[in-house]
Amino acid sequence: MNITVEVEKSENCVVDLAVGVPAEELDRRKDAILDKWRERANVPGFRKGHVPKAILERQFGQQAAAEGLDDLLKEAVRAAFEKQELHPVDTPKVTDLKTDNGQIRFKLSVEVRPVLRLTDDLILKIPLPKPAQTPVTDEDVTAAMTNELKTESTFVPVLDPRPSQRGDFVAVDYEGFLKENDQPIEGAKADGAMIELGAMKFLPGFDDQVAGMSPGDKRRVEIAFPADFYDDGLQGKAAYFHVTLKTIKKRQMPEATDDWAKERGYESLADARTKIRAEMERGAAELAQEETRRALFEALDARIQIELPGVMVARQVDELGRNLERRYKGGRKELLEQLQKEGKSETDLEAELFQRARRQIKNSLILDAVSKLKNIQVDDSDIETKIAKMADEYRTTPDVIRAELGKQDKLDDIRYTLLDEKVVQFLLDHADIR
Repeated sequence: MNITVEVEKSENCVVDLAVGVPAEELDRRKDAILDKWRERANVPGFRKGHVPKAILERQFGQQAAAEGLDDLLKEAVRAAFEKQELHPVDTPKVTDLKTDNGQIRFKLSVEVRPVLRLTDDLILKIPLPKPAQTPVTDEDVTAAMTNELKTESTFVPVLDPRPSQRGDFVAVDYEGFLKENDQPIEGAKADGAMIELGAMKFLPGFDDQVAGMSPGDKRRVEIAFPADFYDDGLQGKAAYFHVTLKTIKKRQMPEATDDWAKERGYESLADARTKIRAEMERGAAELAQEETRRALFEALDARIQIELPGVMVARQVDELGRNLERRYKGGRKELLEQLQKEGKSETDLEAELFQRARRQIKNSLILDAVSKLKNIQVDDSDIETKIAKMADEYRTTPDVIRAELGKQDKLDDIRYTLLDEKVVQFLLDHADIR
């Protein structure tokens, strides 16, 4: 298509274009549409396919011109973007459509994907701190094994007639009241609630006052809600609880023996410690690597300035918000309740999502630009290696993984993820880490 394109304005990722197309392009399209309609037009006195052009023009010319113009504008918009090497991120707006001196002219405004012009100075030899990997000690391994044993614990009643003490698990009935008016506190009532005394997972001071109670004892427990309590209406307020202790139990953990280890797939208890240590060291290494990645992106963010299209950021904010809501069974309502518990507002969440969206989009644009600058690519063998690894993790075959990814239309996602990983590794390999 013979088209003229002039950039009138380019600011903050919004580009305004003036576009001109020869008017005969519309005439050609209009004639083609009328010729197509001639084959099926029902015009009294004429057989289908034999209606004179003048008759078709009189009856259907206006409609054909409108359809032709719509088709012409779509093609002209695509051609204008290609000519200027623009990548729209939103629906373009066409205005000021007119015919002038044999040209169909119009204005075109659209938000576009920013183009990064990177140089080696910006992306190579980036100073980064050497990752500090925390060593895994024998005590760390013992603590990890203890936590695993705790998950397999049973809770047995304390048969000796004694008061409760720190470390006990007690079942209590309780109801809370505000001290200022003796009114019950909404949600502060439970029957048979299990509390680990000394773990301090309930209200401050509650555990200490329950310790010493025996089964059947009743006690008034007085507390003050913390100043940062999630419920604004209770922050700093004095309250009391009527508490009845029902039972006292102790945690009974299995003993760490060779038999216990073998039941969990280890060869022996020593083998369990060795493999648990190796897994913890891998986790520590990954954590150190993640810290280096974070430092890399912080450095890139400071070095490279980009104007981001508002529509891209808005879409990413929406996507992040939807993903966050999906984590909660109660959806957005439960999410907002959790925010309240954390002392955050909906405005705080929106600001956090906005900043996260900007970082993600900027990082993506930078990685894409680096991949083009350095011709970093993902080939089919990279994808097959990734699929084989996934098959090993899920204990299935590569064919099953490949079919599932294809069914979910996720193969391209794998390619993009691998490309990002390759680019990041390239940047780290060429960074100045000291």
